[in-house]
Amino acid sequence: MLKIYIEGFGSLHLKYLLSDYTGTLSEDGTLIDGVGEKLSILSNIFDEIHILTADTFGTVSEQLKHYNVNIHILKGIVGEQKLKILQDFGAEYCAVIGNGNNDIQIASHAKVSVAVINKEGCSSNLIQHSDIVTRSIIDALNLFINTKQLRATLRG
Repeated sequence: MLKIYIEGFGSLHLKYLLSDYTGTLSEDGTLIDGVGEKLSILSNIFDEIHILTADTFGTVSEQLKHYNVNIHILKGIVGEQKLKILQDFGAEYCAVIGNGNNDIQIASHAKVSVAVINKEGCSSNLIQHSDIVTRSIIDALNLFINTKQLRATLRG
């Protein structure tokens, strides 16, 4: 569990990291360089890491098979399914990372939300509902590894 106090933001007791896959952890279905290493580090910080994805390219299981993550392949209205998963874990215990419109609901409800602008871009609507916006997934994941960055960005 990631526990820190941030002045003006409050206490964080984050058990779960929930992340989108397509466009967030991957480009064109392939894991972005360096993401696997960061996921390995984060699996020792968070109780669980969950990947919530429509799996547009059908590659998530193969690309993440060597990492300690739980994969949820979603069908239909993905944003609603992501929100249900977040609520099941308890939004106050979740950090979320995404780049698309289907991440807006979880970003709006999670304790900490990070919008990522990778090669695929990022929904401007998601940016408006996120606590933090980063220029890459590596930067986003590093926030939870080097918590001084997280504290500096979120403090009041």
